[in-house]
Amino acid sequence: MTTMKKLLLIVAVLGFSTPSLFSQSSTPGPVLQALEHEMKRAFEVLKQKGDPSPYFISYSVRENSSFNIESSLGALRSSNRDLSRLLDVDVRVGEYQLDSTHQIRGPRGTNTGPNFTYPVLMPTDNDIDALRSVIWLETDQKYKAAVERFIQVKANRTIKVDEEDPSADLSRESKQTAVLPLAAVNVDVRNWENKLKTYSALFKRYPEIYEGTVSLSADADNDYVVNSEGTSIQHGRSLVRLSVYARTKAEDGMELYRFEAFDGYSLDRLPNDEQVRQTIEAMVKDLQDLRAAPVIEPYTGPAILSGRASGVFFHEIFGHRIEGHRQKNESEGQTFT
Repeated sequence: MTTMKKLLLIVAVLGFSTPSLFSQSSTPGPVLQALEHEMKRAFEVLKQKGDPSPYFISYSVRENSSFNIESSLGALRSSNRDLSRLLDVDVRVGEYQLDSTHQIRGPRGTNTGPNFTYPVLMPTDNDIDALRSVIWLETDQKYKAAVERFIQVKANRTIKVDEEDPSADLSRESKQTAVLPLAAVNVDVRNWENKLKTYSALFKRYPEIYEGTVSLSADADNDYVVNSEGTSIQHGRSLVRLSVYARTKAEDGMELYRFEAFDGYSLDRLPNDEQVRQTIEAMVKDLQDLRAAPVIEPYTGPAILSGRASGVFFHEIFGHRIEGHRQKNESEGQTFT
């Protein structure tokens, strides 16, 4: 169910896209065009010439463009930009009820799970022919691996008792189409380098603070999903974060630190210069108070969580258990993962 899990996750995110500092477009981008063209061609070719032929193919691409700038105690520590595209191809041979991803049962240590692979890098320019070439090479490789594994799946079924879980290896879903705005990073690097140096230089007023760092990260993620059932999705979203970190040491050698972060979908949602200055001064005051505070003795007893702490606690003990899908592997606990 890995492919459908990814698809449902992306579809779920579609309702949360918001305006940002990033340029936007609601027309199919070069990546989506390449995926759609190659899907049509590759599926037709493999249907005609493949033996056995695939019944399902899915392409998903994660495109990330990011800026990361960091300054410490008034000096620029790093400033870089990164751009990447990762392609994940899922080719399935067989049918919805039983296909090449089916669990191969056997003693622990043998190849009992699906043939998991890692995404492959795609060109970062917008040459559609170059993009299609990478897509086809990966499709061909995944198809050959799926054919080989489907033979193993069928052989394994003939020598094993009936499985307790009769569910299909892939659910049938109606096609989904959405061509939403793409995101593209657009940051005035020189301006923000100067801003961060000014912010982090404020820590130099306090000699007891031996580390004072301010950083900016701006990310634009574009997701694309195309499959042989007719689904075609393009979606972009952005996130910016201004982080402030300070550290000192108490007289007894205990390390003390404070961290604050401001998140938004655009640079204009971040705090202004005065708000950043006030935040830094409040952090320094907290650290000064901590340096002078007595060490707290160990405590065993009830605790009441409120606000952000209660949300984090609930997420950690329960949220992670419902984020995934139920395991089909009979050698696992078959809970959510």
